[in-house]
Amino acid sequence: MQFARRVDSKFRFILVAAKRARQLQAGAKPLVQTAFKKVTKIAQMAHDGIARAVNPAHTPFDGDTLFALTTGTSSAKVHHGIIGALAAEAVSEAIIRAVK
Repeated sequence: MQFARRVDSKFRFILVAAKRARQLQAGAKPLVQTAFKKVTKIAQMAHDGIARAVNPAHTPFDGDTLFALTTGTSSAKVHHGIIGALAAEAVSEAIIRAVK
């Protein structure tokens, strides 16, 4: 993946995604049209990273929410399941690092 070579760490990936989220929130136009269900599935899978690091997780009172965004900067063909699995790992590792 071309994008993976340009982003040197999971932390940098999160920073890039957050920057793009702010741009979209400020009114920037999406770079690609994507199927809603695929992006939602990635967010659902990423949310499982919370369960890997926090116990109990997914309770109705904890307010844990994850969002998946697409920047449209890559033309690589990827499987959404792989992206979701990597996102879950990144979320879990981020939580563990944050509490150390």
